[in-house]
Amino acid sequence: MFVRKLAAVLMVLVAASAAQAAFSANWVLSTDLADPALVPPGTFVTATLTMDAYTPAVAGDDIARIQVSWVDSTADVTGGTWTWDAALAGLSGFVDSDMADLIVNRQNAGTGIVVAAPLTIGTLTFTAPMAEGDYTLDLTHLGDLLDTSLMYDGSTYLAPTQGLTISDNGDMDAGDDGAYDFHVMPEPATLALLGLGGLATLLRRRSR
Repeated sequence: MFVRKLAAVLMVLVAASAAQAAFSANWVLSTDLADPALVPPGTFVTATLTMDAYTPAVAGDDIARIQVSWVDSTADVTGGTWTWDAALAGLSGFVDSDMADLIVNRQNAGTGIVVAAPLTIGTLTFTAPMAEGDYTLDLTHLGDLLDTSLMYDGSTYLAPTQGLTISDNGDMDAGDDGAYDFHVMPEPATLALLGLGGLATLLRRRSR
């Protein structure tokens, strides 16, 4: 009898712990750049944000809000276009897709949606800067809840400091920190033409 009671208690505890699992998720940021260390100026870039792991605070809970923040990005993405994946069509309300403030978000207008990994969150398309240099697409802004990347299940916020991890897939630094780094540099052919142009100018000056 004691063994049966103990087994029953253990089953209840296991079920309770499963129902109250830690609210967590992992997002992955990737791009279509063939070589992040050598990006020609003005390249059209598509960055894709996916969720490859997700555990709700309570099994079956829906997502009431998803917010994607590019606030700390050094790349010129304000003129880019953000497109939510069709799987998130159930979220409406505050919808910002013009990147004017570098933050895009959706929240439910009713029941929300029940999500499961893997899930594509959306894509950002933009043009790489013309100036040579190192640039970053950053989703790990650690400010307040108004301007950070987050998920919300109606009772608990999940942000980079509270169970939301964001990894970057394939950048030139190969780091898993949610900051996708790339380097803008003219292609060798372009550099050669610039060199020839400079040489021609120098020869003209000498001939005078």
